[in-house]
Amino acid sequence: MFLYIRAQGEGAQLVFLLFVVVWGCDIGAYFFGKMIGGTKCVPEISPNKTWAGVWGGAFTSVVLALGYVYFILPARFDALYIVLMAVVIAFASMLGDLLISYVKRRADVKDTGSIIPGHGGVLDRIDSLILATVPMTFFVFWNVI
Repeated sequence: MFLYIRAQGEGAQLVFLLFVVVWGCDIGAYFFGKMIGGTKCVPEISPNKTWAGVWGGAFTSVVLALGYVYFILPARFDALYIVLMAVVIAFASMLGDLLISYVKRRADVKDTGSIIPGHGGVLDRIDSLILATVPMTFFVFWNVI
């Protein structure tokens, strides 16, 4: 799979980097939150989110981003910038998830659609990506990554 991604243009590689950071944050937050638990961070919006999940998600994003850039975009590898980018995008993705959860709670809606049953709808699958695209665009535009 790495060979396929490396064969793609730089635009596709950067889009996949965004996916790696956002999905890594989501997966890391879930596992760290379940394993460690602890204090809830915003129980009135999303009762299952913990501070351990927040920091675990950011940590997972950083590790995956460093690995991805090292192997896929080695010419652009600058660890400080990669860590900065991953942390900012991870927090933007968590904020996007919380924003949609807040809107759903205010509207008293459990799912935003029925296309993907049990997953909260399509909007819940892309809520993190929507907001994370903003800082990623900034980093790409200013040649940080």
